[in-house]
Amino acid sequence: METTDQNNRIRLLNAATAAFADLGYEGASIRSIADEAGVSFQLISHYFGTKDDLWTATVDHLFTRYLETGRGLSFNAQGDVREQFRNHLRLLLSDMIQNPQLRKIWIQEQLAGSERYARFIKPQIKRLVDALSLPYFKEVVRLRIVTRYTAEEVLVFWTGIVQACVASPRGTESLVGYPIGSSKAIEALVDLAFRVLTDPHQATRPASSDARATDENLAALTRDNDQLKQMVGSAALEVELLSAAVRAQH
Repeated sequence: METTDQNNRIRLLNAATAAFADLGYEGASIRSIADEAGVSFQLISHYFGTKDDLWTATVDHLFTRYLETGRGLSFNAQGDVREQFRNHLRLLLSDMIQNPQLRKIWIQEQLAGSERYARFIKPQIKRLVDALSLPYFKEVVRLRIVTRYTAEEVLVFWTGIVQACVASPRGTESLVGYPIGSSKAIEALVDLAFRVLTDPHQATRPASSDARATDENLAALTRDNDQLKQMVGSAALEVELLSAAVRAQH
């Protein structure tokens, strides 16, 4: 019985993930979610409660999965940490392109200015930044894989690329010349990010421990790369959000 309950919950969460990402909260029907999951309509109330409870459980599930993916990334200082960093970027970008539902829901709720965004998604974003994203990029800077920028700047830059792939896939495709999701597109984006962040021929500067991810920092980060300006510019909404989250930590 316990196995059946677990399987039913997983099927419902998977169906809800697709419905909320594709149709939004208002457009998603809990009856159609149950039909897609192949379970009775009444089981949603039994396992989760209301539609809002199901949405909350779905988003929590997606954030938890993303945290688990990120926590698997670490560096072996005895190896080539620069190549490890490149591999990490490839893994993270591939995962987000193949599983864009979290970002889609995130964008929908932010644009709508919903109570759900303020109540649940925004605190989850801060948890993601605090527990995973910023500590990871601080390690990248500590290992001197990246020397030109602070961890906060790298965070904003990388998030801009990821966001562009989800929020503006056609625009990003036109920039890289390959369909989003293809191995060539992923390699082109990873190569671009890696080159901009680690190019040893550029002048270096020490990372400031109290740097802010401000618009000025972002402008400095992108001023020498027109292609990057377009890509990050298409993710201005995300940059504004993460800049505020980073500033809140200081």
